[in-house]
Amino acid sequence: NLTGAATGPKLSVTGLENLFPGGPLDGLLGLDFGNHCGSRTESFSVRNVGEETLIGTVTTSPPFRVKKGASFSLRAGQRKKISIRSKCHPKNGESAPGGARIETNGGSDTVETFRID
Repeated sequence: NLTGAATGPKLSVTGLENLFPGGPLDGLLGLDFGNHCGSRTESFSVRNVGEETLIGTVTTSPPFRVKKGASFSLRAGQRKKISIRSKCHPKNGESAPGGARIETNGGSDTVETFRID
């Protein structure tokens, strides 16, 4: 008799910050690009916490773009840094919410990205 359990690939996202501490949206994790006008890069990490190879892609919408790590293939335990870049796009006083969408064979997630100029 053979018994046991096997797990495939599994996505884990780390390196995010609380975007609105102490406010009504306290606990919303993501990337905060601040309130300055100019290019800025923020990063987070994806990790394979499963046992099989994790294959995935990261996509964004303007004014955000993936600078590094748009696609990845990670063996068990491996981690990859994903860098998202924002350019000054909205007019002064307008918000530019967005998101980095992570799609993998071991789950999917959305990293909130936020900027107010």
